Amino acid sequence: MQGMSRRDVVGRALALAAAAGVRVAGAAAVRRSGDGAAAPSMLLAREAAAGQSPVGYRVSEKLDGVRAQWDGRELRFRGGGVVPAPSWFTAGLPAVALDGELWLGRGRFEALTAIVRDRQPDDAGWRQVRYGVFELPGAPGPFTERAARMAQLVSQTGHGPLMAVEQWELLDAAALQARLASVVAQGGEG
Repeated sequence: MQGMSRRDVVGRALALAAAAGVRVAGAAAVRRSGDGAAAPSMLLAREAAAGQSPVGYRVSEKLDGVRAQWDGRELRFRGGGVVPAPSWFTAGLPAVALDGELWLGRGRFEALTAIVRDRQPDDAGWRQVRYGVFELPGAPGPFTERAARMAQLVSQTGHGPLMAVEQWELLDAAALQARLASVVAQGGEG
């Protein structure tokens, strides 16, 4: 995997998921937000070919949250609209691009969407929200280096809502299925 782009790694990991019987959604087109801003460029899942070995790949739990990208100044939804987060929520985020999910916890998607889409941010609700980061868009290096950098940024920032999404290295297709079963048994999306 060294030297492979995040997009290539994601594509191969998705192929492994497909081989394990996990169906993934197709990629969506880039669109503009209501304020005319271009939607951020985000990696999206796509259906992949079956039969690849998962050895050497990393996987993470698919958080049941709301996709958001931080550009170093603004937090935006996948469609490009600005996330109406309280200023204290974004004030401590680092001045680098981050891609991740706003997350409230397993099984709490509806409550999360009510909080993050409210144009008048509710501090009490937002204090429960986490921003789980799984990529550094545009950052150089292989994914293993970027994942280490994400963990370092989260640690250095000390920003309560910011978390690095845990990545696991796969040993084989059985390990992939076991990880998926464990996440689902705990109420995770996948």
